Amino acid sequence: MGLSISITPARLGIDIRPAVMDIHHSLPTAQIKTTDGRLEMDMQQPRVYIDRYEYLKELGLKNYKDLTKDTAQASYRAVMEYIGEIARQGDRMAAIELGGNPIAEIAADTEGFTSSGRKGRPISFPNINYSTSGGVHLDYQEGSFEYNVHLRPVTLDVIPQKVDLYLKQKPGIKIEYKGMNIDRRI
Repeated sequence: MGLSISITPARLGIDIRPAVMDIHHSLPTAQIKTTDGRLEMDMQQPRVYIDRYEYLKELGLKNYKDLTKDTAQASYRAVMEYIGEIARQGDRMAAIELGGNPIAEIAADTEGFTSSGRKGRPISFPNINYSTSGGVHLDYQEGSFEYNVHLRPVTLDVIPQKVDLYLKQKPGIKIEYKGMNIDRRI
């Protein structure tokens, strides 16, 4: 048979443009302000008063005023006793008629300085007083913490996806007769 049919298919073209999302943003900012806490401590120790005056005086360990006064009195007595002793020795030597050896007797009776001024164990104890007005005083002030956050907006620019369809090639049917016999009766 001499009939020839040729078909041209339709061809579609597709253009795809992908979606585009553009995000614009800035980081948030934070402001922080702190104040340190403070602790103040005031401490007063209790006071102890010890009066050792009588105790030391009985031991013979005196302060400078008492020592000066007692030394002056003891010196005055010693000088007066010494003057009296010298006067007695002079009288003894002047009384030669009594006989004996007055110079040897005077030399035998002479004693050295032996008074130290110290006594034995003291009778009184130190006087001890104390004050309990001491203590601890605390002053505490809290610190502070402040913060402020600034959020920044976020902007989105969106270009949606786009799909374009178009006809690249039109469809077609081509029918041809290639033979010699044509029936034209119709």
